[in-house]
Formats: sequence, C-alpha cells, structure tokens
Amino acid sequence: MRLAHAERYNLLEGKLSWGEIMKGNLQWLSGSLVATELARERTKKWIDGGGLDRPSLSTDEIRRRLVYSGDEAIFEPAVYVLERIAPPAQDLILRHAALFGVGCPTLGWAWTATAEIRGIVIVVATVDPKTLAHECAHCFLHMPTKRQEVLSTEQRRGKAATMELLGPLHGKDLTEKLIEKPKRQREREADRLATDWGFPGKYSATQRVRGLG
Repeated sequence: MRLAHAERYNLLEGKLSWGEIMKGNLQWLSGSLVATELARERTKKWIDGGGLDRPSLSTDEIRRRLVYSGDEAIFEPAVYVLERIAPPAQDLILRHAALFGVGCPTLGWAWTATAEIRGIVIVVATVDPKTLAHECAHCFLHMPTKRQEVLSTEQRRGKAATMELLGPLHGKDLTEKLIEKPKRQREREADRLATDWGFPGKYSATQRVRGLG
C-alpha cells in the first residue's frame, strides 16, 4: 500500500524537504509498514536516529550481523529477505532478533516470539522467502523487543478502562485475551507488508504464530 508524498512528509515530520521526498528513494515507506502504533513508533525512532542518512548495508554486512543458528540451507534465504525489506525493519531484526533454522527436512512450522535469548526469536523450518518475509513483518509490526514493552499513554488508558469494565466479570486472564488484537488481523497486516516487500501471497494458513509472555 503506497503512501502519497504528503503522507510521507507528515510521517517524516518535516525532516526532509518536499524536493528531497519527491526525488528520494522512499518507496519502502508504505502504509503497511506503519499499520500499527508499534511500527509507527519504530519507524519514527529509526528516522530520528539518523537512519535516512545511513548507507544501505551490503550483503556481506547483513551476513555478518545476522544472529543465526541452525540449518545452513535457511541462512542464505534469510539474508536474501533481509536485503529486500524496509530499512527500519532490517535494522530492528539485525539489532534485536535471532533466527533459528530448525531443519528443512522436518517440514516443521514457523513462529515468532518474545524471548530472553534476544529481544525477538524467529524460528523457521523452510527456505521459502515468503515465509521468512512474513515472519519479519510480524517482528516489525507486532513483536515487542522485551517482555514488558512500555505502552503509550493512549494504550494504557484504553487497556485500563477495558480491564476496569470487564475484569470483574471475566477475570484478569480472560479479559487480557479479549482485548488482544485478533490474530487474523495481525496475519493480514503481516501479509500486506510482506507483499509490499516483494513477497506476495497469503501464508497464514501455513503459519503458527505464538506469543510468549
């Protein structure tokens, strides 16, 4: 989902001039990339940190920085995907995620989870770039880099109000589940972002996405 130049300008909060936006290579700045509040905050933080001024990483640099363990056959497809995703997502994954290949011959499953070993752990059992891109999209859009990520004021107020209203009726655990964003919506958001990155298709039928913590 492409953004108009005005939408890009607003997202960048005037950090680039109209002329720079018109001629700049900002096709990666799509609506799907900022579909969640967490993703918008991450994109703005990347911009504020000088991300637009940093050169693109080479393939060798991605290979060197990617924290990976497991089946060697999955490593190069992961590098291939990371070369093609939006720079803020690439930066997040290389800084905060670890990828584990659990073995292509097992025809296993893929999932994304918050964990202590690194901020985010991606476990895959396929060399299919579409699946890898889908999981990278989940990381950027939905996955906190620590178990208790700080919520915005708006999120805290909304969650507190819902807990106050429904907590006495359903209990804390069930109420927490009721206010979670529906899984199907998260899957659609990841599908759209992966498609923007050049990996079209719907993969949710073959995915298992778990949140730990």
